[in-house]
Amino acid sequence: MHHKKIIISSLLATLILSGCGSRSEALYPVGKEEQVKVQTVKEFSLLSPQRTVKTHFHILYKAKHTKPSLDDYVNARGNIIDLSKLPTVVIALPVEKRKQGDEASELDRTGEFKTEGYISKSEEAVEKELIRFGFNVIDRSKFEAKLRTTREAKNEDKKTKGDNLYDAQVNILKAQLNNKKITNEEYINKISKLNDASSTRKQGEKELIDMSELIRAAQSNGVQADYILQLNKIEEYNGYLTSLPLKGKKEIEEYLKQNPDLTYGEGPEKIPASFDTKVFRVVFSAKLFNVKSGKVVWTGSHELNSLDIEDITVDFDIIKKDISTLTMNHERSSHNREANKLYQESLNAQRKLKELYHIASQDREYDDEVTQASGERKLKSDIEKYESILRYNNNRIKKLNRDVTNKASNQLKFQYLVTDLYIQPNLNITDNMDPRQKKIIQKHRRKLLSETIRSLFNTIRVRNG
Repeated sequence: MHHKKIIISSLLATLILSGCGSRSEALYPVGKEEQVKVQTVKEFSLLSPQRTVKTHFHILYKAKHTKPSLDDYVNARGNIIDLSKLPTVVIALPVEKRKQGDEASELDRTGEFKTEGYISKSEEAVEKELIRFGFNVIDRSKFEAKLRTTREAKNEDKKTKGDNLYDAQVNILKAQLNNKKITNEEYINKISKLNDASSTRKQGEKELIDMSELIRAAQSNGVQADYILQLNKIEEYNGYLTSLPLKGKKEIEEYLKQNPDLTYGEGPEKIPASFDTKVFRVVFSAKLFNVKSGKVVWTGSHELNSLDIEDITVDFDIIKKDISTLTMNHERSSHNREANKLYQESLNAQRKLKELYHIASQDREYDDEVTQASGERKLKSDIEKYESILRYNNNRIKKLNRDVTNKASNQLKFQYLVTDLYIQPNLNITDNMDPRQKKIIQKHRRKLLSETIRSLFNTIRVRNG
């Protein structure tokens, strides 16, 4: 009987316990866990640093080599100088007085002729070019001596013969005035010229300037010349600044197309649009007389400047330095770290959610209602937690991916340094000029003077046999 009581008690306990248990139905359908997705991460690849590149520019400005135009000179019709006969020529100085200067820029002076040397480098240049052209140049000292001899003979003749010839010429002029063949003004002018022709020059007066005397001397025996070159003007100017363009030069424009961050302007990080250079100028004018006829057979004038005779070169460098790769790689690395961290958190949340969704898609048994309530709260809380993590991370990853696309389209940025321009020839004159620079300028100015004279002489009509 006692044994029967124990069996009944055990069965009762089982029935009591079974009647007090709790059960929860599925929250989600089976397969919900398969719908959980993690946003794919786009990663930046790191850039290779760009090396610093130096590009050299050599810009050439060709000399113009300007020649005299038809309006600059004229040859007497039918006159041709035969250079095969080695024609002789003597140089006559300009009548107007020239200003004085230093050796490099000295201009012609028409003071008293001195036989010990040239009056200036410009006259020496004229003589050299005449010889180069094909003339035999006669020393003017012989003409000076001949002129003095002629004048002294004229004065001596006047002393021995008296003033008969002079008086006779005056009487002729008076008769013309009385017969009203000339006016009072013409009479005065002719008397003045007669007096000038009859007077002797004083020592120290200008020699080889009176063209009529010079022609007579050239026609005389002993110092005979075929031609007289009358120098009308030889002037050298100390120079002025002119601007030459860099903008528009082909090699620079091509470089700018490849480097749009670089522009023209002022400052070391831009290319100057132009630059200034010193320019010198020479003006030359002359006439050529035929001694036998006394006629002008050629006359001309011409001027050249530095840009006409010598090429100008400009050299400079552009140094291109990458200033964005380091910063961009830092940004890309930061992006990759953050994106990968979010991605790993998302994967963990995805795994947790799959487990939770699987549990929630099944019926769940609990010992009692208290345990059931607590378990369901925790299940729902965990699901919301990991859904929130996955939702936030996916949105964050999407934004980062958009940033990747935008930043990937950005170009690299560079810093540019344009070095100082090196101009050749450098014709700038300074107070503390280097002796070598002085020689460069002097050589250039001699070349400019010679080429101006030579280019004008080349317009004289000649034959060489």
